[in-house]
Amino acid sequence: MTFLTRFGIDKSRLSILVMILAVAIGLSGYLSLPKREDPEIIIRTAIVTAANPGLRLAQLEELVALPLEEAARAIPGVEEVRTQLTGGVAVLQVDLAHSVAEENLTTVFDEIRNAMEALAPSLPDGTRGPVVNTDFGDVAVATAAVTGDGFSLPEIEEAATDLRDRLYALDDVAAVSLYGTQSQVVTLEVDRGRLASLGETLN
Repeated sequence: MTFLTRFGIDKSRLSILVMILAVAIGLSGYLSLPKREDPEIIIRTAIVTAANPGLRLAQLEELVALPLEEAARAIPGVEEVRTQLTGGVAVLQVDLAHSVAEENLTTVFDEIRNAMEALAPSLPDGTRGPVVNTDFGDVAVATAAVTGDGFSLPEIEEAATDLRDRLYALDDVAAVSLYGTQSQVVTLEVDRGRLASLGETLN
């Protein structure tokens, strides 16, 4: 008979207590395991995009990219700015320092967004953006289609919007996006013959 076996028999109450503690610790660890399909990764990068196809590469760098870089670097918490220019588009990757606490990331991202919006009017004419994307790390966990035979597109969109509002009321739902919605268009058809008979022109 080994020492551990003899000890367990002689100290049966202590052995039972140790077993109960081991089971309790195991259950506690199992219940606290993450239940996400994908691990939660903290993204400390914002993507800033501005486009002006009418500018040459050198002009895009001087008139668009450099002012955006300077505005981004002036924000406290920004560690590095990397820029890529291609096809009339400037893409900036704005990395935040690891010293920025997780709960302060949203605040710094908002400062970046506000700085880019303030700079937009001073960019060359025809520039689209800058657009700040801080949600590219999010993962869609479910996709639902809303259809309805006999219902118009605005009615289906209204039902989808109502569903989105209900989903926002659930815990742990961070964002709900609607795709496939169509803008309403009013088409005016003019009877040119009738217009001419009245002696009027289209203008």
